[in-house]
Amino acid sequence: MFTRLLDWSESLLVAAYFAVEDARERTIPPMIYAVKDVPLAPAEKHDELEALDDVMMYYPPHISPRIPAQTGLFTVHKNPDKPFKPQNVVRITIGRGPLTLKLNLNKCGIHKASLFPDIDGLAEYQSWLYKWGEHMKYGDVTGRGDR
Repeated sequence: MFTRLLDWSESLLVAAYFAVEDARERTIPPMIYAVKDVPLAPAEKHDELEALDDVMMYYPPHISPRIPAQTGLFTVHKNPDKPFKPQNVVRITIGRGPLTLKLNLNKCGIHKASLFPDIDGLAEYQSWLYKWGEHMKYGDVTGRGDR
């Protein structure tokens, strides 16, 4: 089932993190999509999103700490079964080295604990650090499945 809300981030670094988060488990290369000139839904009328006719960007209220941490916003789709084909879209393919990119994003403070600021995000981040910590220390990820 499709959803009427599609997650986006205003941050290229956050988008890159989500693109490579589980890249080793996928068969296609990670990608980032960027769009511009999508109309903005009126912030004061968030109760009226059901009535929107066009796809619009929507800045949600910060009801969860994840929204500001991820600089999150949504596109609202009246008909989620209809393909979203905006005019001004850029697709960035991350061809090689998603693990290296994830390690570099970690050095920039973009990681599970910063994007999911709760106990689960912290626990998953600590687990990831335990797994990859020595390789991050020496910058050696070539023998660990970096593609």
